[in-house]
Amino acid sequence: MTDINEQKGPRRLPTLRFEDGEYFIDNRLNELRTVTPPVRPIEFVRFESEKGFRMLDECVWEECAKCGRMMAVPRQLTESATSCCDCGERMPLRNERQLEEAIR
Repeated sequence: MTDINEQKGPRRLPTLRFEDGEYFIDNRLNELRTVTPPVRPIEFVRFESEKGFRMLDECVWEECAKCGRMMAVPRQLTESATSCCDCGERMPLRNERQLEEAIR
C-alpha cells in the first residue's frame, strides 16, 4: 500500500446524482452520503441497504489493477480517471462503448 505521506494531493470522492440529491460514493466505508448544502442534514446510505442497491444500479464496478479493490464509479462521471481508495493508484475509467463490450 501507498504510504499516506506519499500521496500527491487530496483525493476527491466521486459523486452520484440520484432522485433529488447528490451523494458522495465512499468505497472505503461502503456508503453513500449527501453532498450537503447548509440547510440539509447529511444522509448516510449503506451500500447493502435497499436504497443503496438502487443507487449502485447507476454505477459500474471498476477493479484497481494494483491492489484488486473493486470500486463503485458513477456511469455519468466526467473525469477520465479516479483514484483507488485503498492504494491511491490512478484508475483510468472505461467509456460507455468499452463498458458495453465488457458486459458482452
